[in-house]
Amino acid sequence: MKKIALISILLLSFIVKNSYSQHKKLYMPEHISECYQNGTRDYSGKPGKNYFQNYSVYNIAASLDPPTRVITGNAKINYQNNSPDTLNHIIFNLYANIYKKGNIRDWSIGDADLHDGVNISALKINGKAIDMTSKNVTNRNTALIIELDDKIMPTKTADIEITWSYPLPAKGNIRLGTYYETSFFVGHWYPKIAVYDDLVGWNVDTYSGQTEFYHDYADYNVEITMPKEYIVLSSGTLTNEKDVLSKDILKKWTASKESDIVTNVITAEDRKKTGITKDADKLTWKFKATNLPDFAFATSNTYIWDATSLLIDDKRILINALYYPENQTFNQVAEISQKVIKMLSETAVGMDYPYPQMTAFHGHYGMEYPAMVNDGDGDYNSTVFVTAHEITHTYFPFYVATNEVKNAWLDEGFATFLPKIIEDALIENNNSLQGIVDIYQKYMGTEIDIPLIINSDNTSGFAYRYHAYGKSAMALLGLKQAIGDVKFYKSLQEFIMRWNGKHPTAYDFFYTVESIAKEDLRWYWKPWFFELGYPDLCINTVDIIDKNYAIIEVKKVGNYPVPIKITTVYKDGYQESIEIKASIWRNEREKYFFELDNIQDIKQIILGDDMIPDKNKEDNIYTFN
Repeated sequence: MKKIALISILLLSFIVKNSYSQHKKLYMPEHISECYQNGTRDYSGKPGKNYFQNYSVYNIAASLDPPTRVITGNAKINYQNNSPDTLNHIIFNLYANIYKKGNIRDWSIGDADLHDGVNISALKINGKAIDMTSKNVTNRNTALIIELDDKIMPTKTADIEITWSYPLPAKGNIRLGTYYETSFFVGHWYPKIAVYDDLVGWNVDTYSGQTEFYHDYADYNVEITMPKEYIVLSSGTLTNEKDVLSKDILKKWTASKESDIVTNVITAEDRKKTGITKDADKLTWKFKATNLPDFAFATSNTYIWDATSLLIDDKRILINALYYPENQTFNQVAEISQKVIKMLSETAVGMDYPYPQMTAFHGHYGMEYPAMVNDGDGDYNSTVFVTAHEITHTYFPFYVATNEVKNAWLDEGFATFLPKIIEDALIENNNSLQGIVDIYQKYMGTEIDIPLIINSDNTSGFAYRYHAYGKSAMALLGLKQAIGDVKFYKSLQEFIMRWNGKHPTAYDFFYTVESIAKEDLRWYWKPWFFELGYPDLCINTVDIIDKNYAIIEVKKVGNYPVPIKITTVYKDGYQESIEIKASIWRNEREKYFFELDNIQDIKQIILGDDMIPDKNKEDNIYTFN
């Protein structure tokens, strides 16, 4: 049998006492380092003994007027200060002010949807009315900052009541808005208390369109009032379906909750006649949700409604799809969502989908919300990916509340890489993982190829998308190859278990992986996440000893570690390959030697393949005379 004879190399096991992280060797900003010193985070990758998280309970009553698109709402909020700090002010995120005239935006949205900003008609904190024109009130783009006369002491709560209104966009939809004139996806729509964390205190980053969001967890009791024939679905569980749905629609939806088969709850024929909802001018839909980082809803008087469910362990997950009657593939989204949730729960993540439901709304592009997605409609392949991508976000940044403003790669990377595995499983003869490598290969080493540890809000344009989606997916795929599937998935699951309902940083992820892999992974983290550079291997020398024997030197020219793959092509057409994991480059190793025998039978040797990125592939082939 023909084979490649390898020079034996002794690979030493690394034994690191106390911590595999060797944390002092990874660059860490001072404010993050202080969290480890203060005990809110731990070098094991776990939350520290002093970790804290503030929490809210939102009781919201709101209505949407379809002709004017104006949302009017009132929220009563109980805010719990679990931090050791006295809060001298409180910050609300008014994300809808991205449409406010004169505010900062990352791209032009035209003038049609611009407005005067979210109108706060009343605000009380602990029963005291706040004068919105006073010097204690500051509007900073999408942030509303209130200086407090009565501070919120540690372990104490504040009772807040706020009333607001603003118009939804009709045309310039950024992740939400109006679709087909009378259908609406409503996200980032209520004054939401900003995150106060151990890292920086109040997070006052404002929203300008590109980087996304960072939320604290809360319980929600939400009432949405709409005209009849409008159905409403949301991030929460509908608790009064008998009061709002007609008898026939309710019967079909109830049946779908116990079935794996997709039920057409509302059909195109149903929409041609009245009787979708109870017969009343207006109906109030009531929802409840616990421990969610955000709350969104969708409503329409024209959309079709498909529903099904999926049994995971002893729990049924409800799955809904709302879509326009004329569509390309959205009529398959309920079934696709079911398959995606099953794969995420069983293999792609390997942890149960954490929420009671998922609703996919036919909007545009793709945007994630807790238990909801707002997706466009395309061909089957793109629909599978965008559905899988947005539903994967359930785990990051919702079940695990990563900060998308600072570390977008920590959710977008997983939500790009893991869905590619799902896409390849659901689509015959598909190799979408190749796309991850191709995108990275195209832009690596260019001016947009900046280290992943750089905050996402310090990037812009296509550099942001490459940083958050393309390069990060490649780095995670490479990590999986480097430490192996078992350790990779065990690390991912441990990270989720440790940090669900909490706010991890990139370092918490690094240290968790090392604690599971039981290995110092600085050789991987430093180049792929902290350094400028790229992977580049070459066949540096071929030392022909005699006609039967040669020694080949593979050199690591670039600073990013990747696997070594050597394919030997024989003169009779036979080929064989060997692959060595990227960990061969640990300890700053730069050369690897292997030997070949029977070289008189060999035509050429090829280094690498299409799945291994390499800056210069011209020096990856050697042809024997």
